[in-house]
Amino acid sequence: MSILTKLRCITVDVTGTLIAYKGELGDYYCMAAKSVGLPCPDYNHTHEGFKLAYTDMARKHPCFGFAEKIPNIIWWKTCVRDSFIRAGYDYDEETFEKVFKRIYASFGSSAPYTIFPDSQPFLRWVRKKGLTVGIVSNAEYRYKDVILPALGLNQGSEWDFGVFSGLEGVQKPDPRIYEIALQRAGNIAPEEVLHIGDSFRKDYLPAKSIGMHALLLDRFKTHDAENWRKSGATVLPDLAGYDYDEETFEKVFKRIYASFGSSAPYTIFPDSQPFLRWVRKKGLTVGIVSNAEYRYKDVILPALGLNQGSEWDFGVFSGLEGVQKPDPRIYEIALQRAGNIAPEEVLHIGDSFRKDYLPAKSIGMHALLLDRFKTHDAENWRKSGATVLPDLVAAQEWLIAEKLSY
Repeated sequence: MSILTKLRCITVDVTGTLIAYKGELGDYYCMAAKSVGLPCPDYNHTHEGFKLAYTDMARKHPCFGFAEKIPNIIWWKTCVRDSFIRAGYDYDEETFEKVFKRIYASFGSSAPYTIFPDSQPFLRWVRKKGLTVGIVSNAEYRYKDVILPALGLNQGSEWDFGVFSGLEGVQKPDPRIYEIALQRAGNIAPEEVLHIGDSFRKDYLPAKSIGMHALLLDRFKTHDAENWRKSGATVLPDLAGYDYDEETFEKVFKRIYASFGSSAPYTIFPDSQPFLRWVRKKGLTVGIVSNAEYRYKDVILPALGLNQGSEWDFGVFSGLEGVQKPDPRIYEIALQRAGNIAPEEVLHIGDSFRKDYLPAKSIGMHALLLDRFKTHDAENWRKSGATVLPDLVAAQEWLIAEKLSY
C-alpha cells in the first residue's frame, strides 16, 4: 500500500526545502552600506559576525524574542548591530539606522529569496490529492505574511496552516513545534503525517520522535546526506518526480521556462556593475563568455542591469555559437569579437578552473579565478599557479597593483 493512502497531512520546512537564499549575506549588507555612501563591509568578517551575533541572540532571546515580547524590528536591529560590531564596523547611530532600515526591508521582502521551481507544483499536487499541507518553520511573522505570498506560496492555494517559531514561542528541534502542527491539522495522529525538510537534527529526528513519517531533501548535495541515509533516513534530491498528465506538465513547464527566462531566479553581485563600468572607463573592451542560451543576452543580463553598451561590449554565448567551455574555441571567438587582438592582451575572469582558467590560458590569455563561495577546490587552484581572488573588488585592486588596467 502506498504511503500516500495512509496520510492525511504533509508538513514542509521552508528554507532549503521550498525556497533558498539568493547570493550571500554580504551582498545585502554591502548594498545597504553603499546606499548611504559607505564602502562594502568585508564579506568574510560580515558572515562570521552575523553567525556569532545570530547564535547569541537566538540563545538569549529565542523565537525572535517571543517570550519577552520583543518587537521583531528591535530583535533584528540588535542582532544586525552586533553583527557589524563583531565584523569590525561600529557605525554611529544615524548611519547604522539608515543601513539597518535597508537590510530589514530587504529581508522582509522576497528579494533575497528564490523559490525552487518544483515547490508550488508539489504543494498544489498534494492538496489536490485531498491532503492538508502545513508549513513548519523556524521563522518570524514576515515569512507568513509577506515573503511566502510574494514568492507565490499562498495560504489557501499552496498550504493550509503554518507553524512559525516567531509566532508560537517554540522552535525546531523541539518536538513541541510538530505537536502544534498535529493540532493545527485537526488533532490527527502522527502516523498520518509526513514531514519534509532538509535538516536531520531539526526536521527528521524531532518529527520521527513523536511518531510522524519524515524524509529529507538534499538539494545541494551535502556531505552529510550519506550519513543521513546510513541512519535510516529517506533522502531525495528534490520535490519533483511526478508523472504529470500532458496538460498539467505544459502548465508547469511554462512557469518554469518563464521563470528561468527572467531575472527572478538570479541575483547580481553588488560589485559586478561597478567593476565592469570601471574597466570600460579605463578604455578596455569588455566581453561576456558564457555557457548560456540567448535569453541571457537578450533578457536576463539586461534585466539585472548588465547592459550591452554600458557594462559590456560583446558577448559569446554557447547557445548562439555552437561551441561551449571548456573548448578553447569559444575563447578564440572572443578574441575575434574583440577585434582580432592578441591573446596576451586579454584577461579572462571566471570561477571554474576547468572551464575558465585552463582553456583561456591554453591559448595564451591571462586568467584569474574568483572564489566567491569559499570552495574547497580554491587551494588546489592556487597550488596549480592560478591567481584566486574573493570578488571583483579584489580583482580591481589586483589589476591596479599589477598595472594591467592601462
